[in-house]
Amino acid sequence: MNKHLETDMCKLIKPRTNRATISSKHMDSCIPREVQYVCLYWVCHIQQAEMLIDGDGLVNAFLLQHFLHWLEAVSLIGRTSNSLNILKACNMLELLV
Repeated sequence: MNKHLETDMCKLIKPRTNRATISSKHMDSCIPREVQYVCLYWVCHIQQAEMLIDGDGLVNAFLLQHFLHWLEAVSLIGRTSNSLNILKACNMLELLV
């Protein structure tokens, strides 16, 4: 995920670009299907692996570096409503504060 998540990953330039105007072909080239999957289910995998979610671990490092990029990706794939549920699922919201 580190390789794909970056600011303006679909090179839309305009922050207010309507997601509906982005072709699925362009979306898949910018955010490959496997990255879309990981964006939606990484928290579940961390929980199942029983990884520690603490302020000094890999999860925190990922969130510090890529939280906004991850939100952008989730938004672009049309699953923004899932993002809070994903974070709530493992009590990660307190790490972001």
